[in-house]
Amino acid sequence: SMTLSFPGAIHLASVAKRMLGEKVFIILGGKHVNETIYLKNGLISHHSGSPTLLMQKGRIPRVFDLVVSGDGEEVVHHIGERLGKEIIDNGRIGSFSSHAHHFLNLRGKFILSWIENGVMRDFCGKGISLDYNRLPSPVSLFGVDSNFPIFGTENTAHVYSDMSKGCVFDCFFCSERNTVNGKVNNDNPALRLYNQLQDTALLGNSTSAFVEDSILLMGNVGHLNYLADLLEKQPLGISFGGQFTVDNLLNTEVRQSIARLTKSGLSYIYTGMETFDEKIATGFSKNTSRKSSWVERNVEAIRFLSQQGIKYGVSILWGLGENQKERLQHLDFLADCRNRYGIPMVVSMNWATQHPLFNQSPFDYVDWGTEKNSEYLPVLVRLFGEASEKYVFPGNVLPLVSEMLDLEQKFLKLIA
Repeated sequence: SMTLSFPGAIHLASVAKRMLGEKVFIILGGKHVNETIYLKNGLISHHSGSPTLLMQKGRIPRVFDLVVSGDGEEVVHHIGERLGKEIIDNGRIGSFSSHAHHFLNLRGKFILSWIENGVMRDFCGKGISLDYNRLPSPVSLFGVDSNFPIFGTENTAHVYSDMSKGCVFDCFFCSERNTVNGKVNNDNPALRLYNQLQDTALLGNSTSAFVEDSILLMGNVGHLNYLADLLEKQPLGISFGGQFTVDNLLNTEVRQSIARLTKSGLSYIYTGMETFDEKIATGFSKNTSRKSSWVERNVEAIRFLSQQGIKYGVSILWGLGENQKERLQHLDFLADCRNRYGIPMVVSMNWATQHPLFNQSPFDYVDWGTEKNSEYLPVLVRLFGEASEKYVFPGNVLPLVSEMLDLEQKFLKLIA
């Protein structure tokens, strides 16, 4: 479960428990769990939105038999083998405590949490690092059933370098910040990514790929060039895309790496502009240059991508302190760029959500972020990839619905 969908996970688990009772063993994992059950100074800590803590307090029903925070790759495999055997042997799963010690030496940094006899129990693995080079790619395991129209292919695979669970930067608004997701893993990320692209290529010419790194190989020039070396030595013949920061795209060495990669399939780049407000942008960790303004650097990045013939998408994130006038100017700016340079071709609008972020939020997230009868709900669903009426960023409020509709009209003209 992600944080905003946590109430839905509770509801679905409740339905399953009501229908199947003890015949079903429900395990919850995902980003919300990672941010609400975590290690602090070597001790297991629970945010107010921790599913286990909420069950113990009676805030939610006891519908999750096990909650897993952190690396789940070996954990989920072991759960399938051990608990699956007990189901086969006994027709049900008894106390999880009788199984917990079998998880001690599994690889991955994880915490297991559950309720037993009304008591909250926690179990922390030894923190043995996963060997990502030995893990199969999601493409080879699950195939592909998604599509990014920007690539012009029937299917788009999600591929990973597994270089990081988040980003190398630490922007205050972002749930991918490195203080939440940890350090990067520099052990052969370009080769891992190439191997996943290779698995994608085996599916045929109708499949493209999007690299789910927060920043493609974290913008590391050595890794980018090694990926280019691999693709030049053994071309794969597929189109792929990834994410960079604006300042990455202004770095001469990164530009040279991108120019090489475009000859080997890189056709789409996505960046976050977030805001039109210079004062807000100054506080971004990823905003590393002060030689020119944030908006001017965005223009320079767009000009570079246009010259390279690369398709471009941009992410907007409002709710950080900007005003309505700046939001309207932001959309006008992107429309002007599209008229001048032919890009951006994709525009994603988001509204800043206050995530748990290891106890930086006071909410427990049991309630939906927007009530079903709220006048905001239809427009939030139509416009934003992520937004809520309740979990807004501190010091911010949603604009009037009429102002939202003004933004929608400009947005529809922009993407027409």
